[in-house]
Amino acid sequence: MRHSMLAMYRNTFISAELGCDIDYVLWIDDDMVDVGPDVLPTLLAFNKPIVVPRCLFRTDTGKIREYDLNSWKGRRTKPPLRQLQSGSYPGYVPRPDKKARHKHLNELMHATVDRLVEIESVGATVLLVNAEVHCNGINFPVMNVIGATWNGRGGYDGIETEGLCYMAKIIGYQCYAAPHITVRHRD
Repeated sequence: MRHSMLAMYRNTFISAELGCDIDYVLWIDDDMVDVGPDVLPTLLAFNKPIVVPRCLFRTDTGKIREYDLNSWKGRRTKPPLRQLQSGSYPGYVPRPDKKARHKHLNELMHATVDRLVEIESVGATVLLVNAEVHCNGINFPVMNVIGATWNGRGGYDGIETEGLCYMAKIIGYQCYAAPHITVRHRD
């Protein structure tokens, strides 16, 4: 429910405030505590349609850990076949498919192409979107779009930011991460 509400708020902003004369939209969660002055110029310099930095937080024990687990590369699990066939997914929670080499940004530090890596999903702690993407109809799904059917049943994955890349890819946009650029979330 929380992700659905966040998607609605983001989409309301896009509809009410975004004119197609704007070049980029920078989404920043209000609980970010460190987004350095070089983050935006660096992300803009990549000239990509959708790009995120790596988001970290400090644990209670003082260790630095990944915060944004919605930014990843690889595949996720699918519901069991009987649920896929019925279109009903009670109790199903999307999880990383470890067999398919699902990786978060801390595992993608080896990125070499302009220090960027293509990813399947983004989070929105800090998210830069070329306004053209939104102007071409790509927004934040308020329901799970992966696995949705024409008969009105919702899908099993791809709500809010996780669905943004899924939909963007369908019309030719790719999502990227810059894992060497870090921002920090409230602990």
